[in-house]
Amino acid sequence: MNKLAALALIAALPALAVLSGCKNSAFKGTYLEDTAVDMAPVGTIEEVTAYYEQGEYQAAYDLGKPIAWDRYRDDRYEAAYIAGLSAQALGDLRSADKMLNNAMASPDPSLATDSADALGLVYSQQGRYAEAQRVLLWAAERLKGERQARAYFYAGVAQQKLGQWSQARTTLVVARGLTKDPGFKQQIHQQVNVTGWTLQLGAFTDRARARSLAESIAAKSRDMKLGLPRLVDGRTADGETVTFVHVGQFTSYQSATRYRDALGTPGVLIRALTP
Repeated sequence: MNKLAALALIAALPALAVLSGCKNSAFKGTYLEDTAVDMAPVGTIEEVTAYYEQGEYQAAYDLGKPIAWDRYRDDRYEAAYIAGLSAQALGDLRSADKMLNNAMASPDPSLATDSADALGLVYSQQGRYAEAQRVLLWAAERLKGERQARAYFYAGVAQQKLGQWSQARTTLVVARGLTKDPGFKQQIHQQVNVTGWTLQLGAFTDRARARSLAESIAAKSRDMKLGLPRLVDGRTADGETVTFVHVGQFTSYQSATRYRDALGTPGVLIRALTP
């Protein structure tokens, strides 16, 4: 090999090392080296934010995740927050949980609070109501205005689903006193009046069909000690008059969930009971 060729090879070695090994120097020598996190595209927080604001949630998550796990980057907590919101929007609650928990460790109190607020809703979506009400109450104490009212509201709903009716009423009344939005105030007022949960087997514009369903399930519901199905007149969200078929009354959402699963009837919904 002549001298010029040797010099050219030496100059190319750093580039070859980058192409063949660790892509992100922050992960060199760690358990993340050469993993999907390491080999993912390395972007900026501005790019991650832009993707999220454009509704490109998968791109925002894919670009934000490696930043979030890079302990050498000052913007890792912000990236974790946006990646968590993106994962939630994609329906990937497990990844949203991980990212938002990461973001909650931010030394920035505002970002930590925003992350807790979002994480509480993820916990609620996962049915983890005890954890949901805990982080939502923590966030609510630090938020202001309508966001504070909404954090208290969702914490109160989580408490209702746990069967913590006294605590839930207090939390919801606080939320109602904080909001200036008349529509939301009415929604909170309706939630305060919730007294338990029931299973909705169906909703029919033809009352005869509702009665037929109630009769067909009566023996099974009685054997399960749920009592007989009830016909309840009401309206849909669109204002259409219908007859609902309800069965059972439960003080906690978890109990309603267990009986819904045990009933084994497709399309059964858990609905709130009000006076």
